[in-house]
Amino acid sequence: MTKNYKVVGKVKEMTKEQWLQQRRFSIGGSEIAAALGLSRWRTPFDVWAEKTGHVTKKDEPTDAMRFGTLLEPVIRSEFARRNGLEVCECPFILAHKDYRFMTCNLDGYVKLPDGSCAVLEIKTANAFASEDWANMGAPLEYIMQVQYYLSITNMKVAYLAALIGGSDYRQIIIERDDDIIEVIIQKLKEFWHMVETNTPPPVNGMDNNLLAAIYPQSRSVVMALGKEHEALLLQYEEAKKAMDAAKKRKEDAEAKLKALMQDNEVACCGEYKVSWKSSSRATFSSDKAKELLNMEQIKSCMVESSVRTFRVTKSKLKATTSKK
Repeated sequence: MTKNYKVVGKVKEMTKEQWLQQRRFSIGGSEIAAALGLSRWRTPFDVWAEKTGHVTKKDEPTDAMRFGTLLEPVIRSEFARRNGLEVCECPFILAHKDYRFMTCNLDGYVKLPDGSCAVLEIKTANAFASEDWANMGAPLEYIMQVQYYLSITNMKVAYLAALIGGSDYRQIIIERDDDIIEVIIQKLKEFWHMVETNTPPPVNGMDNNLLAAIYPQSRSVVMALGKEHEALLLQYEEAKKAMDAAKKRKEDAEAKLKALMQDNEVACCGEYKVSWKSSSRATFSSDKAKELLNMEQIKSCMVESSVRTFRVTKSKLKATTSKK
């Protein structure tokens, strides 16, 4: 097997700043599906914004990430026990020999009986995600990640070992698919060109919060959109009307069900269960605050924040600038 990678870092010797720099100026395995537009959680624009420095992501791990890291050696050991194979850690960051921006940090590699090696990728998931592992054996995001690792390491096969819900161990074998790898590399070359030229990829509905973070303040300018953008305005208007109609139908159905239930807490019908339970919650009373506090005390508790409100209406305003 021809060596297809070069070592660009030793994980345990890297400082936090070095790790963040490495992350910013390359594409890691967890970002592949998003960069390709195949992720359910992130978009190409999201990854692009991070790589170009338009946003800075919080690097604090979530509880799921923290427990995933803690369980990694346990799952690695269990994989070795079940398969009778030697598994080694890979404490390095590897980069594709031809494309420096393509990097990976393997969870491990497996020594096979024929003397070759295989990628080992380890995942943890909660029990509610078990269906994601049914159709193709694993979520598409992880299949793309493994093919990406195979492209960098030039290995022929990978094992994906997962612990779902803390007790459901699963593993699948994923063979190298050169057709998929060819598409991945081509698409990533195009994506990285957008990073290098600061050219944003197309956005979608998942990017609204990110756009608000990148452009938090508005300017007192009326800009002109082109005729080609009228379709977007029509799309927005039609979608809003459909949502308003759907909301009314939902509220009508809710009212009729409540009228049927009266003071009953739960109702059942076929495969459906309806609950309308009493509950109590603590809420802030501005009237009570005014009774107990003076205006200066109330003002000292207020925090000023900025928000940009998005609306589409019919207007006769004239543009003062053209589209950038």
